[in-house]
Amino acid sequence: MKQKELKKENETLEEPSKAKLTPSYCILTLPLAVRPFQAHTIDKRLETARQLYNSLLSLEMKKYRRITHTPEYLTILQGIYAVLDEYYQDPPLTEEDIKAGKKRKIDPKYKTDVRYKDLLKSRNQYYRDNGYHGSYSFQPDLAPLKNYYETIFKDGKIKQNPKIGAQVCNELAIRLWQSFEKFLYKGSAVHYIRKGELNTLESSNNQTPMIIRDGIFYWFGLACPQHVRNGNANKRNLLLPPCPKMG
Repeated sequence: MKQKELKKENETLEEPSKAKLTPSYCILTLPLAVRPFQAHTIDKRLETARQLYNSLLSLEMKKYRRITHTPEYLTILQGIYAVLDEYYQDPPLTEEDIKAGKKRKIDPKYKTDVRYKDLLKSRNQYYRDNGYHGSYSFQPDLAPLKNYYETIFKDGKIKQNPKIGAQVCNELAIRLWQSFEKFLYKGSAVHYIRKGELNTLESSNNQTPMIIRDGIFYWFGLACPQHVRNGNANKRNLLLPPCPKMG
């Protein structure tokens, strides 16, 4: 008995050492010391990114409407509706009920119906076959839009709009996909970004095009020093080398 108890104690002591350590992350938000002309440049780049986002969304919505009007998709959709009709507990809604925002009551057992699950699998496979297969689904449509919005013709000459960078564009497309994915699978609304509403952009790495080096933020010709108050020692320490490798 004592040997068994010792083995159990050893096992409990060894378990924490075998456990995988999950990486820890921290987000450090610092203001930039920006001059007026730099603020104007950043605003122009944000506006270029907003227009690119809305154009990409418009393109993807046209593609969605096209693929959801095919006989194959409509057959799947009719099958889903037919299964749900068997679980509704009240009669169909009138136009007045729909305007009032009323919803029909449905028995939650429909979620376990084999027919419903199979039809959802067929619908999801149809989405994947038509290009909706993950975070990088919109990359093929992104490249021509990026070239269009970063290049304009003025007086017969090519003039470059403010560049935002390929990595920033990729993150913008991923952000759109995250909203579009909820629209596809959960029915959530996806919205265009109105002017002045896009206030943040991000890059996939700290190498290009957004770089932070020696306390200065670089982005295609911009060099904005970070504004850190003298009294905030914790934030200053996070900026000092050596930086810990995250994830």
